[in-house]
Amino acid sequence: MFNARTVSTRRPQALWLPALLCLLLLPLKATAQEPEAQRTGDSGELAAAAAPNAQDEAARDEAKSGEAESEDSQRRQRRIIHDRVSVVGSQEAAREIPGSAHFLSQEQLEEQSYSDVHRILTAVPGVYFQEEDGLGLRPNIGIRGTGVERSSKITLMEDGVLIAPAPYTAPSAYYFPTAGRMEGIEVRKGSSAIQFGPRTNGGVLNLISRSAPAQLGGRVELAGGDHDTRRGHIYAGDSGERFSWVAESYQLHSEGFKNLDGGGDTGVELEDYLLKLRVTSAPTAAHYQALELKLGKTLQDGNETYLGITESDFLDTPYRRYAASALDNIEADHEQIQLSHFLQLSSKLDLTTVAYNNDFFRDWFKNESVLGVSNATVLANPELYARELAILRGEEDSPE
Repeated sequence: MFNARTVSTRRPQALWLPALLCLLLLPLKATAQEPEAQRTGDSGELAAAAAPNAQDEAARDEAKSGEAESEDSQRRQRRIIHDRVSVVGSQEAAREIPGSAHFLSQEQLEEQSYSDVHRILTAVPGVYFQEEDGLGLRPNIGIRGTGVERSSKITLMEDGVLIAPAPYTAPSAYYFPTAGRMEGIEVRKGSSAIQFGPRTNGGVLNLISRSAPAQLGGRVELAGGDHDTRRGHIYAGDSGERFSWVAESYQLHSEGFKNLDGGGDTGVELEDYLLKLRVTSAPTAAHYQALELKLGKTLQDGNETYLGITESDFLDTPYRRYAASALDNIEADHEQIQLSHFLQLSSKLDLTTVAYNNDFFRDWFKNESVLGVSNATVLANPELYARELAILRGEEDSPE
């Protein structure tokens, strides 16, 4: 498998050595060139000559300090809405939370370079899962003994907003955010998650989408592997004094790793798009405000099935798929609109308002039974349902 991605350039760390040598040589050179009269002259004249240089350096230090404060202010402005809808905030904040909390940063996610949320969450203790499609598209996640089926016993969120169509449904049965495009993942367990609800007995999993970079820039990542698997991830953005934006696209294609009897595609096509726009009030405004619009769209076309195989067939060929599942397919279309507003009322009081709409469409065409007998019953009792099993394998035609 190959993985090609851009890497930001950094100044070589070895430059500190020549810089240090220059600093050491400068006083020696100045002393050697000083006239005798100047070296033995009035110390007040020397101090007066050195004063302008000291003033210049003080002015430069003050300017650098002002630039650093301005950058910190812009960074806080870019993150202020995110901080209000997060459940952990940062790795530093996780250490101060009275409970079990974990934060996976953008650097950690880029270092792992995983697109499967199951693989990403192996870095978090107390979180366990059960594989289903092998790509993490419909994850089964549990926290501290809650059970894993469809992640139905934990609270799943993206940017602090519930992703399920209803609070107590199985979230990932309908839509799960594309983990490969996230810049952070937060996990809070047990009672420390009680303020986020509704599933407070297990915990909270919050996925953080891309935020606008501090300056004009972006990233391109391409990966490929077996079974004609191709993955592309690109984003670009910029931040100004009062306006910022980021646009992102994540694409996944795979022909699948399962072997369908008679041949055929068992993979998936995934397209994910994100656009964020943010505008803020002037720094001199009496009450600082920020307004952010988030637009997202995800399309999925997968040749996935619920039909399994018998235990004996699994021991022989674990990646086999019966011919009866050849037409099984899921089409999903998710659209998201999220509008977030921040208002600083005073130094100790602020208000964050989030309005959102999630529109999801799913059409899953799948084989559920044969000759009136459920697939699970046939596979659990292959000797009793030999004819039904032969139809599932494609060895015998199903009667009309």
